[in-house]
Amino acid sequence: MTAAIVAGLLAGYGIAIPVGAVGAYLVALTARTSLTVGAGAALGVAAVDGGYAIAAVLGGAALAGAIEPYAGPLRWASAAVLLVMAA
Repeated sequence: MTAAIVAGLLAGYGIAIPVGAVGAYLVALTARTSLTVGAGAALGVAAVDGGYAIAAVLGGAALAGAIEPYAGPLRWASAAVLLVMAA
């Protein structure tokens, strides 16, 4: 039973915490230089990601009001796209 739980936890972490290209680059940069340089680079990446998130929230809020009259047809179109993809 414990082995199944541990295997499930490891699989969950493998899905939830993927190391992408930027993460791999940060690990390699830190290995080549120092922890200070790697931490600075990681903080820079986090700052840019935060800026993108703020832009997405503000832009999404502005866009939501503009497309609200078309919400019904957009829902049906998105449902149709998902059904086509599922088929």
